[in-house]
Amino acid sequence: MKTIQVIIERENETNLSQTSNLYSGFVGLLKNLGFINHFKNENFISLEIIKNNDVINFYITSNDLLIKGVSDSLYAVYPKVSVTSCIDPLSSIGLTSVSKLKFSKPNYFPIKNSEDMFEHFLHHIINSLTNNSGVQVVINNVSNRFYLSVSRFISSVAESNKQGEKQVWPAELISSVQDKINENCFNVTIRAFGENIKAIENTFSQLQNRSVDIEFKDEKLSNLVSRNYSNLFGFKSGILNSKELSILWHLPNSLKFSENIKFLNVNSVSLPENLPTEGIQLGNASFRGKESKVKIKDTDRRRHTYIVGQTGTGKSELLKYMAYQDIVNGKGVAFIDPHGNAVEDLLKIIPDDRVKDVIYFNPADREKPIGINILDVKTEDQKHIVINSFIALLYKLYDPDKKGIIGPRLERTVRNVMLTSMSSKDSTLIEVLRLITDYKYANSRIEKITDPLVKKYWTDEIKSTTDFHKSEVLGYFSSKFDRFVTEKTIRNIVGQRKTTLDFDEIVNSKKILLINLSKGQLGEENSVFLGYLIISKILVTAMNRTGKTNFDDFYLYVDEFQNFSTPDFVTIFSEARKYKLNLIVANQFIKQLSEDIKNAVFGNVGSILSFRVGSEDSTYLHTHFKDSFNQSDLVNAGVGEIFTKLLIDGKPSKPFLTHSPWHLINNLNAHASEKTAEKIKKMSALKYGRDKDYIDLEIAKRLNLDE
Repeated sequence: MKTIQVIIERENETNLSQTSNLYSGFVGLLKNLGFINHFKNENFISLEIIKNNDVINFYITSNDLLIKGVSDSLYAVYPKVSVTSCIDPLSSIGLTSVSKLKFSKPNYFPIKNSEDMFEHFLHHIINSLTNNSGVQVVINNVSNRFYLSVSRFISSVAESNKQGEKQVWPAELISSVQDKINENCFNVTIRAFGENIKAIENTFSQLQNRSVDIEFKDEKLSNLVSRNYSNLFGFKSGILNSKELSILWHLPNSLKFSENIKFLNVNSVSLPENLPTEGIQLGNASFRGKESKVKIKDTDRRRHTYIVGQTGTGKSELLKYMAYQDIVNGKGVAFIDPHGNAVEDLLKIIPDDRVKDVIYFNPADREKPIGINILDVKTEDQKHIVINSFIALLYKLYDPDKKGIIGPRLERTVRNVMLTSMSSKDSTLIEVLRLITDYKYANSRIEKITDPLVKKYWTDEIKSTTDFHKSEVLGYFSSKFDRFVTEKTIRNIVGQRKTTLDFDEIVNSKKILLINLSKGQLGEENSVFLGYLIISKILVTAMNRTGKTNFDDFYLYVDEFQNFSTPDFVTIFSEARKYKLNLIVANQFIKQLSEDIKNAVFGNVGSILSFRVGSEDSTYLHTHFKDSFNQSDLVNAGVGEIFTKLLIDGKPSKPFLTHSPWHLINNLNAHASEKTAEKIKKMSALKYGRDKDYIDLEIAKRLNLDE
């Protein structure tokens, strides 16, 4: 036996005629199958409405040979329905009261079956249910003898009337009997079950009329839960046609039902015919019973991936799973995590053969700080990329709306001071600070400047400026800058002359860089600052591939990427494809992005994955998903449901629904190893960190203002 759960979309036009067609389709399925069943047809379909955990669910159970046909019939009648295999819901029903309905004979008299009954009877049934209660309707084809006996009855009544005998049966009743057999008819057994089934039984009394009475009799629990034909049917309740059955069990319409019914959160849409069979897996998708893996090719990932969705919908889990697959596949990966939880989880599931490739960067480790010297560059072009990134950082931190707090004058100062510092080997942000606070030190550096325009800035512009204005200009820069040098945790990272992380090796030798920028431990500004430095370093390294022809893809994951979204990202989105620097970025709200970043994302990103979003974001995203989904779908998605517009072979697909692969993710989490995580942390600290006492002494010496 197999059981399916049937879930229909919220907005549908289920009606009596449509549902009657469903039951008419069941007739062919229930016919005798093969020689063995020729004389005894024991095929059945069991339809159930059950309330569990305050939610109303609709189920159908039948044998293995019939269940596919049942599913196909449902798809044919309800184009936007979800049919999924599930555990038999009656298998977990405990001790409960069970009763079986009996219609009065003869079986060919019809029950009430108007359009009005179709709309209201199910409503009353659902209102009568309590948790772990429900209704079971088991059906099987009637034999031809039934139709013959009814035809004989109608003929005999007609003959009596012709001979002038007293009319026993009203004409309208005979007409309704004829109408009944004009539809397909079924043997029916109906049960109610639950702790308090009187309310359910009373609801069925609405089906009575002057010709048909209804009564309930106690029934064994085994007859309810057994999927054996003889137990399920036993003595049948009566015979109903497809129209009458439609009154008892049909899929609901949300416009008519306000109860806690299990509806589809989003529309069911067809899947692209050319779904990739290679690449990393994003999840699973199904349409009309056929389930497919959703994968994305490496070549399509070079156009980047954008993930958006409210907190708690599954974004971070998907990011982790994607990164894990890249790691298993031997790819180069960097994962920037402003919360810290994702990289901590990744550390625990690193495969043994890749442990030595992992670099764990946790700035909150104050004992063995890893060094990142932002001024450590190799070419003139790299100098300007670093400086532009630093200026963008100042804007983001102090003047995000560009109201003049950071302006051209300060930009000019930053540019010249940083270029001056870069003219000497092994300079860091420590030396930049000294240039603007120690005039004696600044004068000693001027003669080493090789760029005539930079030298002119010091010899003409600054020299001719009065001490007051000089102090004003450089002091204003210092006030915006020195927090990154005076704060000890950051100073011991950016103040080291040698970058202990070899970004060229990381990007070009397929290393794994996991970066814990937990705002809770670092503070928001420090987290953003370090994220900027790392992204800038990765971008500079990737762009240094210019002129090379043979290099591997590198995957940069950034969660809550609005924190680090500077013009560097515009560059990466538009140009990094040719350097095989592939972005996978995620955030909660589109409004968190500046206009230029938003335009860069939706103008350049190849694949867009949207979890549940708010109403404002749904308005914007609807333009990208409107071919398959409406705004209501975007705001009503369940956890792990992903609206997917995938780049396939360089072309965007029609939007479709993907489900997060929770079973795979949970299996990974179940095998997480704290021992592996601790091993990697110790290895990274020993290999890339330096003793904090040594760094303190070195920086103190370089900050000596009497030098």
